[in-house]
Order: sequence, then structure tokens, then C-alpha cells
Amino acid sequence: KKSILYLVLLFLGVRGEEYVRQGLNLLGAQERLSHKQEEILNKGKLNENEKKIAKKALNLFEKAIEKAPDRAQSYAYKGNALFRLQQFDEAEEAYRYALILDKTNARYWSNLGSLYAYQGDYGQALEAFGTAKNLDTTDGTLAKNYDSAEMFWRFEELVKALKNPNQKNLLFDLEGFFTGKNYSEKVEVSLKFVMEQRPDLHDIALDLLRTARNTNPKFAILSHLLANILYLKHIALHPNRIKRTDPAPLLEEARSILNQSLQDAVFPNVDDTCMTENKNPKLHVICVSSNDRPELQRLRRSAERLGWQLQILGLNQPWRGLGSKIELLQHYLSDSIPRSDMVLFVDAYDVLLLEPAINISQNFIQFIEPTRPGVIVFGAEMNCAPDPALRLMYPETAPSAFRFLNSGTILGRVHDIRYMLTAVRRDIEFHHVRFGADPFRFDDQRWYARFMLANPHRAMLDITSRLFHTLHDTSPQHFDLSQHPDFENQHLLLRSKLFNTFPCLIHGNGNGIDTFHDLSEYLARNASWPDPPSSLEGKTDTFASTYSTLPISDNTPEQHRRVWKNAAS
Repeated sequence: KKSILYLVLLFLGVRGEEYVRQGLNLLGAQERLSHKQEEILNKGKLNENEKKIAKKALNLFEKAIEKAPDRAQSYAYKGNALFRLQQFDEAEEAYRYALILDKTNARYWSNLGSLYAYQGDYGQALEAFGTAKNLDTTDGTLAKNYDSAEMFWRFEELVKALKNPNQKNLLFDLEGFFTGKNYSEKVEVSLKFVMEQRPDLHDIALDLLRTARNTNPKFAILSHLLANILYLKHIALHPNRIKRTDPAPLLEEARSILNQSLQDAVFPNVDDTCMTENKNPKLHVICVSSNDRPELQRLRRSAERLGWQLQILGLNQPWRGLGSKIELLQHYLSDSIPRSDMVLFVDAYDVLLLEPAINISQNFIQFIEPTRPGVIVFGAEMNCAPDPALRLMYPETAPSAFRFLNSGTILGRVHDIRYMLTAVRRDIEFHHVRFGADPFRFDDQRWYARFMLANPHRAMLDITSRLFHTLHDTSPQHFDLSQHPDFENQHLLLRSKLFNTFPCLIHGNGNGIDTFHDLSEYLARNASWPDPPSSLEGKTDTFASTYSTLPISDNTPEQHRRVWKNAAS
């Protein structure tokens, strides 16, 4: 029965539609897919038993069509089964017929796009995904599907551009990218993707970047890209770790480049007077969001349960890029807000506040501020993103695998946050925008990491997740509900088994988004947080992914197959 369940849910991302309930009678409890889903989906081909199950399901869908030929959903399910059987032409025909009956269904268009993308036809995939995201602008997964397919299309084009740097490429202006005039974070992501999958192109990229950096040594992006590719080349040459005493010229070059660039991120003339006199400050809980999505509504409800009003910046405004988060926060923290107030700044769509957060300000004042006055606390994660080479600049003796900065959760005094934002924006102005790059289109986490590494006395990481718990590379099994010593008269609270802590919030960064949604549902069902279990009744999985469930085919190019399963992430 569960095999049929997996099959039915492979691509559509819906659970318990009328035909599935009455025709198959196999779904039972409407629960989200388990992590075993990945094991099933990543098989390139079906074994004989799986083929029998898929064919049986296909037969049931065809019978449903005979009984109700005007039901679009049955054709969509038929397309799913054919897709699973790798009968691509027949699957496309089924999806197309479903769209004839219901051309406004965004998920049908997204499934069709997945079919094209699976076969490497990114042009048609982009067209289908684009239609899907335009039909439903509130579903972030549909936008991710489009971005993921675009990434693979750009991958192929960038490989051509790197192999022929002197030949004009309509998509990639590498010269303009390296000078900053046509810098784009999308091009940077594409370059990182290519470098991870095509080590044969490392030397070409290194030559281009060394030349560009010699011309514009203060353009920070060039330093980070050059160091990242040096780091990746070292890994490619030494898949097994070398001894710390062995020579590593590529890593030494990367470290030297980053050291020089980080020296530019120090601004001693910025007022850094610490504000610690207020022992009972007001807490401002803030996020940035352009759309009022279900994930944001859940975050808002968790804040309200704690007696706080979530300040949402940028709502219903055009999204300009991650740089908007820095600008909007700095504008909000104007002179009208007391300097000694506290700020909790969180991501909008993958953060959930938990009950221990009620004491977050007092914990900061009592346990952090006495020894680190003026410090700002960031969340910590296991992945050094977006710059893998920056791990060379972090302390090697950190007692936790969570030792790299995550900018999705920030806590500090208003004055100290203002100081940091001023320094970060100056760094961006002098070493990014001045070269013609867009002042908003960049990864804000890189610039916060530069600030922390250049000013270690003003920023620290929550490496044991006492305040913030990131979820990248974690699973729900790393958590349970336990009695909190400070909440004796209340129900059980979420505990991290990794650290034996009760975090103030969880953050589904990176590939931790599934764990985030699993834990969110778990908390609602078992702890009534932030909503009672009844809030889940009759709901489909609003947050389910479609593109990330695309199976891996042996026909997919190897450099794509290795990352295809995580494309949406």
C-alpha cells in the first residue's frame, strides 16, 4: 500500500484527492511522505515488483478515466504513472489532456515541466514552469521549480562560454561579470554549479579570475570566487584528506586572498559604543517578506502565541533581492527606536518560534552580554555557504559541527545591529556596488560572514543551538518532546538530541526544509504549537515540493544527476 502511496504522490504533491480515496482506497491516514521517499525516487529504473505496482496503478487511473472522462485529475495521475514507467511520450500526452480540461492548474503545468526537465529539454521545461508560477504566485515551490530548471539550462550555456571565452555568448557576458558591470548572483550560482561538477574547467576559470582580480583587486566577489575555485580544485586533486602538515599551495593561495579581502571589511571609524544599560529592553521581532505566504502566517502565529507582534518589512512590495533585507532592516531601526532595545531578526518562510523564546532577551542579557558586551548573535550551521573557501578562515577547533554563520537568525541590541548594518553596507558600497554591481542582488550571508570574520569581537555564533537551531543535514529523529526545567507546569517542549538543548526557534535552512515542515506538523499534532491539531484536518500539504521528487534517470548527464535530487533546495 505504501508503495502505491509513494507512486501516487511522486510528482503532483497532493494527497487524498477524491479518486485516490475512493478508487484506490490505499492512502489511509493522510500523512506526509517519509524520508524513505528519496530512496525510492532516486532509483533510475524500476525493479520488476515496482513495475507491477506502477502498471497496476496506471490501470486503475485508466479505469477512472473511463468512468469520468472529464476529470482532469485522473489524466494527471495517469501521467504520473507513465512518467514513473519512463513512458515519456504517453506521459506528456496525459498531462496535455489534463491541461485541456483544466488549463489553470499550476501543479499540472509544473509536472509537465518536470517531464521536460527530466529529459534535458530545459527550454520547454522553463516555459511550463513559468506558466505554473504565474498561475500561482503564492506557491514558492513553483518558483523554485522554474529557478532549478533555469539553473540547468544556464549550466550548459556557461560551460560553452568558459570553453570559448573569446566568443560572444548571448546569455553570459563573462567580461562584464568579472568587471562588476554585469555582475549577477544568478551567474555566480551557475559558475559555482559548473565548478562543482566540471573540475576539468577549473584552470580556465582560475586564469580568468586571476586576471580579473589583478585588474580590480577591491571587487570582493572576485576574491571569494577565486578562493572558492582554488578550494574546489584542492578537493578535486585530494579527494582523501591530506595531513595538516602536508603542503597545500592552493589552500594557502585561497587563504591569502581572503585575508586581504577581509581586511577591507574592517571600518574602525564606525561608532561601536556598546549599549548594555537597559536590563529590561523591548524586543522587536522582525522579518522581511514580499508575500503573505502560509509559512509567514505560521511564523506570525508563533510570535503571537508569545505575546509579540511580528514586524513584517517589505510586504506586498516588489522583491529586489537579498540586499533588501539589509536596507529594510536598517531603515526600520531608525533613531525613533531606543538604542538599547533588542532585535530578533529572522527569515520569513522557514522559521518557527518556540516557547523558550519567551526568555530569549533575558538569556542574552544574563549569559552572553556580561562577557561579550556589544556582541551580535547569529545562528550557526554545518554548511559554509555561499563560500566554501571561507571555512579556511573559521577557527578549526570549534567544539561543534555547527560552526559556520547563518544569517537567517540574528539577535542583538538595536545600537549594535545598527553598527553592524552600517559597516556591512559600507563594505557592500566600496567593494561591490562601486564596480557597477546591483546594490540588492547578492547573497547577504556572505557580507555578514565578512563582518563577523573581520570584527570577531562584535559577532558570535550559537554553535550549540541554545537559541537558534538550523536544520540543514538534520532529520526529525534528532528531536523529541521533553520536559524543560524552566517550564515545569507546562507541556513538553521540543528538545534537540544533538545538543540536549531547548532551542528558541527552528530554521529550515538548506536541505533542512523537509525536516522543518515535519517538525512543524509534529509540534502542531503533539504540542498544539502554534496551532491545535485541528488546524491540520482536511488540509493538503501546502508546503510540499514537486520538482524535488523528480526521480534520477540513468539517461540524465552525470554532472546533472549528482545534483538533480537536490535541485529545488
